[in-house]
Amino acid sequence: MAYRILVVLDGSPASEAALPDVERIAGGGATVHLLQLVHGLPPRASATSAKLRAGHDQALSSLAGLRERFPDVRGLDFIRTGHPAEVILQTALEFDIHLITMAPHLRSTLLKASLGSAAQSVVRRARAAVLLRGLSSPPSRKVLRRILVPLDGSVDSLSILGTVQNLALRIGAEVVFLHVSEQSLAPLPSPFAPGEARVVEDPRAKLLGLADRLDHSGLSYWQAIADGDPVAEILHHAETLDADLIALTTRTAMKNGTTATNTAAIAVLEGTERAVLLQKPTGPKPLPNAWKFQ
Repeated sequence: MAYRILVVLDGSPASEAALPDVERIAGGGATVHLLQLVHGLPPRASATSAKLRAGHDQALSSLAGLRERFPDVRGLDFIRTGHPAEVILQTALEFDIHLITMAPHLRSTLLKASLGSAAQSVVRRARAAVLLRGLSSPPSRKVLRRILVPLDGSVDSLSILGTVQNLALRIGAEVVFLHVSEQSLAPLPSPFAPGEARVVEDPRAKLLGLADRLDHSGLSYWQAIADGDPVAEILHHAETLDADLIALTTRTAMKNGTTATNTAAIAVLEGTERAVLLQKPTGPKPLPNAWKFQ
């Protein structure tokens, strides 16, 4: 079964920031679909207007040029208009996408004090994992060889294992599991009542538990334990270990009546030049589509 990647673009150079990462992942065998978002039509625009045709031709030309970066990779090219998050999510469901890649600096999803609303909506609602890269230097290596996976010992954080294992085995990457503080990675209320005694888990139990879970998986991995501020430790280990990708589960919490993306995930994204893969805790799988492009 092909590993299906959806690349989100808007015609600007900034939106192409994650393409080098896509090239590295696609090298392990993947289908790459290119989705170009375009602005909505003016209220009285004619479907045959010269301006509309020119915009469509420009989008087609842009996609054709980008498709040349994937000469041996199958995929479809889309030009769609509408609310960015809704278009991305609908396309991802329609083609049963495994990985959505996008730059948080898209014109419609600027990364300011926090993750832009459209990008945050995609991360929060997508069934697929989402790979984000800011406007940093492109990766120095053409091969993605090491993935850093922060874990906090919770069931939610472990739900990313399937995604990471699938990706790592496909491209031959090594995985480093970094066990960090459970309380700091998620903005969720503590399940313990005030004054209630809490049993601190032996770090060795986490190492052995994960080793048992990954037994016979074929995954090349090793583990480390961090003692300190989780975000700082994640960024420090990513730099020290020269990781190519940081992958973590992002949970959401209610804030001012709305759901907000995990603040730690945003801090990691803002603090690193590496690509960051985010995935919400896995839930029930969707019903299969009537037709899929393999």
